Amino acid sequence: MTTEATLPNTSASPTARQLWGHARGVVIAFVILLTAAIVIAVIRSGGEHGRLDPRSADPNGSRAIEQLLDDNGVSTRVVTTLDEATAAAAPDTTLLIAVPDLLTESQQRRLRTATATSGGRTVL
Repeated sequence: MTTEATLPNTSASPTARQLWGHARGVVIAFVILLTAAIVIAVIRSGGEHGRLDPRSADPNGSRAIEQLLDDNGVSTRVVTTLDEATAAAAPDTTLLIAVPDLLTESQQRRLRTATATSGGRTVL
C-alpha cells in the first residue's frame, strides 16, 4: 500500500481576486478624480466667452450693454468669423472688433474694404 502526500498549492502568481483587492482603492480614487475633473470642466466652460462678448456676463463681457442696446431698439449680433463680419457690413451697421490685434494685416484690409464699400462703421 502506497500513500501519496498532497502538497499545498504554493503558486506564486496572484489570483484575479487578489489583484482586484489590491488595486480597488487606486481604481476608485482614479474614478472619483476623473469625475470631479469632468464636472469642473463642464461648470467652467459655459460661463466665459471672449473679451467684450455680449453673450458673457463675466467682468470682461458686455451682456449688460447688449441688453441696454436691445431695450433701445438696437439689434446686436455676435459674429466669430471673418466671413460673417464682412457679410454683416451694411450702411446701418457698426462693426465692433473687440481684439483687433488678433487679426492679420490681410484680414484687417479685408474688413476695411468691406466696411468702406458698404458705408458702415468699424470700431476697433
